[in-house]
Amino acid sequence: MVEVDSASVPTHHRALSLAAPLLLVAYLLTVALVGLAVVSGRIQVQLMMWAYSPLPAIAFAVPTWTAYKWRRATAVTRRRELLRQIAVEIVISVVVVSTCIYQVMTVPDIYFTVL
Repeated sequence: MVEVDSASVPTHHRALSLAAPLLLVAYLLTVALVGLAVVSGRIQVQLMMWAYSPLPAIAFAVPTWTAYKWRRATAVTRRRELLRQIAVEIVISVVVVSTCIYQVMTVPDIYFTVL
């Protein structure tokens, strides 16, 4: 088994492993802002919006977990596999978020009401 020195990892590999947790945090902050808007009485969220809310968070949690495994891996081949897996999972997560945003923007009355 070949050990990997953390300093020898290319910058774009580290950036890719940090992208997933950053996207998850950005989504959770967005959900928190929507929650503040609901609490302040600016918008009213319908049941369908509550059903769609956890989907992107779950989608971003999967590459975040894979990025954690990438940071813990020591074998070069395993790190390459996990890096490819992170990239694919991030693309899938972005597609899921884009689909949810498209759904909300096309028929907003089903998801929320601006008061």
